[in-house]
Amino acid sequence: MTVTLSALDDAAAPSVMVYSLDGGASWTVYVQPILIEQEGLTTVQFRSTDAAGNEEAVQTLEFKLDLTKPTVTYSVYDGTSTTIDKTIAITCQDVNTSAVSLGLGVHTFTASAVDIAGNSGSTTIHIQIKVTISSLVNFIQQTVTDNGIANSLIAKLNGAFEAEQQGNVNARDNKLNAFKHEVSAQSDKKLNVEQAQLLTTLADALMSQ
Repeated sequence: MTVTLSALDDAAAPSVMVYSLDGGASWTVYVQPILIEQEGLTTVQFRSTDAAGNEEAVQTLEFKLDLTKPTVTYSVYDGTSTTIDKTIAITCQDVNTSAVSLGLGVHTFTASAVDIAGNSGSTTIHIQIKVTISSLVNFIQQTVTDNGIANSLIAKLNGAFEAEQQGNVNARDNKLNAFKHEVSAQSDKKLNVEQAQLLTTLADALMSQ
């Protein structure tokens, strides 16, 4: 950043102009625009003296130079795996999103920010969204408003979880099929159609693991 100084006098043009960048400890004759390279607040003091020897009072200008790029941060690290019940937060603006709304699989996020000084920053991360029985239980607790239906669906998922822990895939899938049947029965009733389709898709994903 450069600072250009000028002065006018009724009688004559100023013969000498000096400036200081250190609080008046030292003064430099002004011959060309002042180059300011230090980030942060810089105080420029200056005064001029005309040909008759009249000296003006010291004047002060303050400039704030911003050279730092804005930082874009995420609530997860690059390469992270997260489950459907979590929220991914991006702090540069209000674009937080439920992980399940992204869909299962690997997603790439790129966020950029530009500050008032024109400095720009950009960050790209890759996040894998996956479903587990536990995350599906949490998701139902977060989204299904009918307590009776929510408890019934969660009971089936808990049974599937116990079977999975015992290594009994067939028993797990039987519980998940029962879960799907109840979801289908409640579609467009206690569950809206979109909810039912999503829960069925997530149950199918669990059965394919």
